[in-house]
Amino acid sequence: MLYICSINKNNMEEVRIKNHIAFMTVNYDDGDASTYKCLEISYGSRVKLFATGNPLIDWYDYCKFIYDGEAGDEGIGSIGHSSSVDHWFMDSKLYTEKYLKLVDNDHYEFYSNDELDGMSLRQIQGKKMCVIKKDMKTFQELKDYYKLNKK
Repeated sequence: MLYICSINKNNMEEVRIKNHIAFMTVNYDDGDASTYKCLEISYGSRVKLFATGNPLIDWYDYCKFIYDGEAGDEGIGSIGHSSSVDHWFMDSKLYTEKYLKLVDNDHYEFYSNDELDGMSLRQIQGKKMCVIKKDMKTFQELKDYYKLNKK
């Protein structure tokens, strides 16, 4: 059990939250990445779905959930993933996983696992951005795609 103090305008109160370990899976028919349905995160007794049917949109929303603080607000302390994540990438002809490295203030560049030479995400000060179309070259392309296709 994790205890935190929360300050509101009127008083300070002690809040008790659970520090959940979350588990993420890709819901698709094994062996055929084109049958992608959604990303599913299980934590405690709760399940959160990213289920637009578009892996780029769902993964972008998943990353926002994890990296922009909502996961912590939900009591998630850490997250792991099932082998379905790795299998989906191996089965996919259209998508690949890339990492983002913060180059300066708000500018990120993509890196593949091979380009990182074994560095950890902490060492490159980056975030795992999980999925892009194989022909995408910049983070701006991914952001533009998201803006055009997010409903």
